[in-house]
Amino acid sequence: MYIRTKLSIMAMVAFFTGVLIMLLVVWTAHQTSIYLRAEGLVVSAANDVGELLVLTEDYAQHGSERALYQWRVKYKDVERLIDLAGREINEKKIELSHIASRLVLVNKLMLELADASRPVNKDNDLANRGRMSRAISQRLHEEMQILFNNSLRLSDYFRMRIADTYQTTKTIILLVVILFVVAIIAISLWLRTGIVGPINRLRRETHYISNGEFDKRIDNTSQDEIGDLSRSFDRMCEHLQETMVSHDELERQVGERTRELRVARDLAEKASSSKTELLSRMSHELRTPLNAIIGYAKLVEMDPSLSAQVRKHISEACKASNHLLQLVNEVLDIARVDSGEISLDITDLDISVLVAECVALVMPMAENSGVVVNASLTEGMSVKADGSRLKQIIINLLSNAIKYNRDNGRVDIALDISDKNKLRLTVEDTGIGIREDKQREVFEPFHRIAYDDNLVEGSGIGLTISRKLANSMGGEIGFTSTYGEGSLFWLDLPRNG
Repeated sequence: MYIRTKLSIMAMVAFFTGVLIMLLVVWTAHQTSIYLRAEGLVVSAANDVGELLVLTEDYAQHGSERALYQWRVKYKDVERLIDLAGREINEKKIELSHIASRLVLVNKLMLELADASRPVNKDNDLANRGRMSRAISQRLHEEMQILFNNSLRLSDYFRMRIADTYQTTKTIILLVVILFVVAIIAISLWLRTGIVGPINRLRRETHYISNGEFDKRIDNTSQDEIGDLSRSFDRMCEHLQETMVSHDELERQVGERTRELRVARDLAEKASSSKTELLSRMSHELRTPLNAIIGYAKLVEMDPSLSAQVRKHISEACKASNHLLQLVNEVLDIARVDSGEISLDITDLDISVLVAECVALVMPMAENSGVVVNASLTEGMSVKADGSRLKQIIINLLSNAIKYNRDNGRVDIALDISDKNKLRLTVEDTGIGIREDKQREVFEPFHRIAYDDNLVEGSGIGLTISRKLANSMGGEIGFTSTYGEGSLFWLDLPRNG
């Protein structure tokens, strides 16, 4: 039998025992209330009969009409109480009927007494009526005394029935409680044998299993949840034994893979170091002749005897050389950031002042493109950053917003100071936006976005450098973009204090 079935049986026993006790209490309360009401009615009737007896004697002695009136009123009360008592309870119907019949007889005698007490003119009739009144009064007194005694006996009977009901109910409830306690003890022993004992054995065996003794088995054949759990533990031990067989082989393979990964890591670090060194040397070797080319080109450009066509060619050569030099510097920056060789001077900076300087630097570019730059800045907001590197990031974001904007477009710069730990600078443009399938490539090196099927001028590594520099300063850079509507790039930096 399953544990839930055992517990259900115990719950049902407790439930039905409680219901039985509740029904007994309700029945006792009901019976007691009936007897109490009947007793109250009969006692009230007996008291009223006593008052009738007093009023009868008063009327017999004095013949007072007031006493007769009060007697009739009290008689109506007694009659009503006896009638209510007969309706309330089915017991003692005969006694109540006898009391009602005797009450009718008393009323009849009272009417005869009242008739015999009326005054007459003849003396002999007066003597006869006096004797008749005394006889009726004597008979009425006897009948009312019997009526009073019967009412008291009936009241005592109902009082006794109330006591018997209480005693009977107490006895039954006591027996039910004893049976309930016996049932609880029996069920507890049953649960101890069927649940607690198997659980203790299961706990003991699982302790061995937790210590690695997987050859242990739990000997439990019971067809309940504990038996199912025991068999599940046995199957688990068998599976663990099978697993442990290949444990050593797995450790050996893990060791080999670890050594291979360590070798691969060392090779990658060496390759990264070689790459950095190569890029550094190449950048140095390239910048030297480029600076010479740019210098000689500018000297030649200063010759007033040159024709306009030659001067144009020299200008294009200078522009191409400057672009190549910028590309070399950016590649060198990437190499320095990757190798950790870049040095940062983290200080407290007023970002509104720095943004204003950057806006001034890109304003000629914006005017040439017909783009309006709006800066909504809160003054006195400080961040912790390297001034030159932060300026490099902001100029990159602004130049991209201008280059990838529409004709007569707009660039909005704003500061978000809602977070007390960081400050967010946003650069939003009304340009072409970025396709959703291309957004994951934005921060990849040498990635460039085509505008009207033509590539915009640039090296494609500005955002890559900006992201690495932001991360190096404890910040973060990201963006949201809707193709055809524009983009919003944001830069988070730690705030000062």
